[in-house]
Amino acid sequence: MEQRVNRVALIDPVGKKAGMDHYDLLLLEGIAKNGLNVRLYSNFKDNGVPIKVIQAFHNHNTSKLQSVAGTISGFIRSLVSCRKEKTEWLILHVFRQGYLI
Repeated sequence: MEQRVNRVALIDPVGKKAGMDHYDLLLLEGIAKNGLNVRLYSNFKDNGVPIKVIQAFHNHNTSKLQSVAGTISGFIRSLVSCRKEKTEWLILHVFRQGYLI
């Protein structure tokens, strides 16, 4: 018997940059329309959308060092929260590879 997935989270440190917030929200709205519980971990706060948005990243309009620290701590906070919320599927947006600095 197939088990149904109930909790989906998307982790996106880019967020407000380059319109990724719109992409994230539309993707999660589509997933939520199928009856799933969705959460978004990004660098902006909830702006009145039906999606639960958690501002886990503080890396927008900061120095390079603060951006790196904000990205690392944001990933840690997001993953800890996902584990606590018993997230079953995790979508991780990674836009580049290499060193953060």
